Amino acid sequence: MELFRERDHRPSDEASRGDRLIEEYAARTAEAATSDREMAERLRWEIMDHLAEAAEDTQGGDDPARAAIERFGSPRAFATEYRAAVVKWRLKRMRSTALYGMIAVFVGMRLRNFFLEPGWRDSLQSTLWGDALLAIDRYAFLIAVILLTVGLLSGSRFFPRNRVGDGPKRDLVTIAAPSVLILLSALAIIGSIFVLVGPGVMSLANYGLGSVTFAALVTVCIVILARLLNLVVAYVTSLKTLSLPKELF
Repeated sequence: MELFRERDHRPSDEASRGDRLIEEYAARTAEAATSDREMAERLRWEIMDHLAEAAEDTQGGDDPARAAIERFGSPRAFATEYRAAVVKWRLKRMRSTALYGMIAVFVGMRLRNFFLEPGWRDSLQSTLWGDALLAIDRYAFLIAVILLTVGLLSGSRFFPRNRVGDGPKRDLVTIAAPSVLILLSALAIIGSIFVLVGPGVMSLANYGLGSVTFAALVTVCIVILARLLNLVVAYVTSLKTLSLPKELF
C-alpha cells in the first residue's frame, strides 16, 4: 500500500522539483543580469513564466523543467546579452534626450536677446567669469552639434559605421560626450543669467519669457544628468565580470 502511495506522489514531487529548479535558475539569472532590485524581480518573474510555459510544452519527457532551462541557455550568456541590450537602450534614449536638449539650448540662446537688457553680451564679457561662460556656451554647443551629426551620419549608407568604429566606445563619443557638452552649454546660459540679473531671477526684464526659458533650461539639465547617470551605471555594469559559472545546473 505504501508503495502505491509513493508512486501516486511521484508526479507531484517531480513537478515541485521542477518548480524549484526554475525558481532558482530565474533568481540567479536575474541577479546576474541587473543590480536593480525592482528590475531583477520583474525579470525573475518573466523568466519563470517563460520557463514554466516551455516546461508545459515539453511534458512527457524525463525532466521537462531541466529541458526548458537548457533550451533557454546559460545564465552567463543571458546576463551578458541583457546587459548589452540595456546599454543599447540607454544610448538610444540618451541620443533622443541630447537632440531635444540641443534644440532647447539653441532656443534659449536666441531668447536671451529678448529678456536680457541690450548690450548684455558686452557686460558679460567685461568679467573673466562672464567671458568663460560665453566661451563654454558657444564652443561646447558647437562641438556637441558636430559630434551628434557624426553619430547620426555614421548609421547611414553615406557614412558606413566601419569608418568610425563600432561598439559602445563609438556611441559614448557620439552620444554621451555631446550630451555632456549640451549640459555644460545649458549651465553656461543659466550662469550668464545669474551673472547679469543676479540670484533674483524673478527680476528679469521680461518676467514671463525669462522665467520660462530659465525653467526649461533647468529641466534640460536635470533630465540630461539623470539619463547620463543611468547610462554610466548600465555601461559600468556591462563591463563587470560575471561571477557565475558557465552552467548552474
